[in-house]
Amino acid sequence: MDTLLLVPLRLDALLVEKDKQWTESMADFTLLPYVNSQRDVNNNTANISEEILSQPFQNQNFDLKAGIHLHWALPDALSHGESVKDPDTGEVKTDFAAVPNRWLVTRSRVAADSSKTIEEEWIIESDYLYPDGEGFQLGSISYPVKPDPVNKKYQPFRFMGRKMPLKNWNPGDQNAEHLDLLTAVGYGEMAFAAFYPNCYSVFGFHDSDVLQSTQNALPTVGNAAAPMPNLAGLTYDVLGWYSNESQDYFSIFAEKTLATLNSQHLAADKLLIAFQAALQETFGWVFDGTTENSIPSRLLCYARIEFHPLADISNAERDEAVYIAVGNTGTEALAALLAQQVDQDNASIVEYQLAAVQYAERLENLKLDIAAKLQEAWHEKGFQAVPSGILWTIRPETIQNLQADVEAAQQRSQITLPTEMAHQLNTVNLLQKAYDEARANLSSLRKQLFSDWYKYMLCSYPPRVSRDDYPDPDQVKAFIEYADLTPLQQLEDRTGKLLLHIDAISGAVIDTSATASSLAALASQLAGAIQRLLKQITSFNTHIQHDAVIDSNVQYTLKSIAGPRYWQPREPVVLIHGNPARATERHGQSQDGNVLDTQVLTVPTAPTVQDYILNNLPDLRQTIDGLAVTAQKSGSSAIAFNTWQNQPWNPFLLSWEVEVQPLLNKSNLDATKRDGYSPDFLTANYQLPETGVDLVLVDPMATVLVSRQEATLNEMN
Repeated sequence: MDTLLLVPLRLDALLVEKDKQWTESMADFTLLPYVNSQRDVNNNTANISEEILSQPFQNQNFDLKAGIHLHWALPDALSHGESVKDPDTGEVKTDFAAVPNRWLVTRSRVAADSSKTIEEEWIIESDYLYPDGEGFQLGSISYPVKPDPVNKKYQPFRFMGRKMPLKNWNPGDQNAEHLDLLTAVGYGEMAFAAFYPNCYSVFGFHDSDVLQSTQNALPTVGNAAAPMPNLAGLTYDVLGWYSNESQDYFSIFAEKTLATLNSQHLAADKLLIAFQAALQETFGWVFDGTTENSIPSRLLCYARIEFHPLADISNAERDEAVYIAVGNTGTEALAALLAQQVDQDNASIVEYQLAAVQYAERLENLKLDIAAKLQEAWHEKGFQAVPSGILWTIRPETIQNLQADVEAAQQRSQITLPTEMAHQLNTVNLLQKAYDEARANLSSLRKQLFSDWYKYMLCSYPPRVSRDDYPDPDQVKAFIEYADLTPLQQLEDRTGKLLLHIDAISGAVIDTSATASSLAALASQLAGAIQRLLKQITSFNTHIQHDAVIDSNVQYTLKSIAGPRYWQPREPVVLIHGNPARATERHGQSQDGNVLDTQVLTVPTAPTVQDYILNNLPDLRQTIDGLAVTAQKSGSSAIAFNTWQNQPWNPFLLSWEVEVQPLLNKSNLDATKRDGYSPDFLTANYQLPETGVDLVLVDPMATVLVSRQEATLNEMN
């Protein structure tokens, strides 16, 4: 016998009575330019992300077909990334687990006498890739892939995900091509699995003929609206599994965990308890198990939605009031929001008082200048520290743990480092400063190069509706080569890259090297200076220990510390309050807020989960029916069983736009100052009050800060 872990999913359904335009996917890869065997495709399109990304407020371009659209949310544990450091390069990247890529969708109907009739069954291959030139009209998403001209695959994208009736499915189709690894983020979009237009053929399903099969027999008279389809008792079941069980994330975890626990030679009951604890800690999943049904080894996801519509299926929640506040920090935005609700006439005073409460801990011991200190704290929270580089310092360290000795500590603090060592330390810091500045300039030049390349692409492919006169692209190209590429290459040659070898325990630098084009590069000079300083420190440590100048358990080490920080303003915070904008229950929410309740199912031995499902589908349905009855009797709100009464409302993505009118006086908007800002732009427009902590406008009417703003909530996910 085998054991499976049944993991519940949240399943939602959207009823669309007639075709309509909806919010489109976040990227349309069919717009990418490429060359096939015969011609250039999209040859008037610039190869930049702006051309394929959905534009806010202009994105109602998704043709949402009539019918019922299902969308299931993956378990939280399968949609979280894990930071992994590459042992060779030291690069840190985020890996996401493989997710189930086969789904069985069953449509059935429960009659008044509780009898159930299976109406239709479909299989969804989430990772199926259509051949080049196919899949456009088959309801599949576009997905980026690497072209392979040798095998006549020219498109930089393929259409992915297909559905078919279960009776027509051939699971062993040798001609079918599939994605190597399917994750919750797809091609790298964090909202890939969460946003239905992104993944409607991957983690979603469209039942196009259900309205015809459920339409009331009442005739439509004159111009009257079509009768509401009879959805009562309509039920959809979804089962999900891995076609390649070597990618089963739970199975991989179970195998590794059991290998570790078995090495401890635990008894069967303690082994089960230890496994359950590890599962809860890693996945947030729990299950009631006994030694008789053993520990599950493979995963099977399930969900059900049953229709019991109300008289009015429109969701009133989407029309409730939403309050929005903007601030430099979350504290400011919260204070502004609460102030408007407490006393609109004195909102600024209330906001100030609420801010004082939030900074009470910082101000409670002060007796003087409390108001000024509050303003200072408020102002400081609007900025974030930016590192400026590193400083080098020489510090005494004890070789081993010793008891506190005041006399020895004083003796160590009074020792004077040799003059030549101090000079060398100063040389290292001066070279480090020059190196840090050069690396910052390199970063700036690379950003400028990208910016100019982007402008070059716009000049080569100007927008069709633009009235602007774009420069000649050849001139822009020549400018990039002269003003961007040459200085960048020269600075890279002069800078190089410093490599530090640091002791893992003490944090001290023990060696250094550099990758550079010449010994004259800053990295080479700095590496040589550090190596000379390390030799001097080693010699000095030998001297003080040999001559017993101080306690022989002390040695000096070279360490790096953060240099003085710079400060830059934080991004503004937008705070949204209201029931329509609450956190959706589909994502980030376990069954009881802490853990997800799963079940262990003992099944006949089968080579794969897929084999078991196809050979024992009636038994599996009966098992899920039993779980549904148990959930209903216990009053449990198990996420696997959802009752559809009206249209869903799951907001998760905010699109917003603010238009800012900049200052005209002595800026580059002034017709007489088109070459740039006047040197006295700041002093002419702003002043710093004697007791103030921030600049204020000399003429408060000099500009309109916000002339227009818009916001929308994407409701379908």
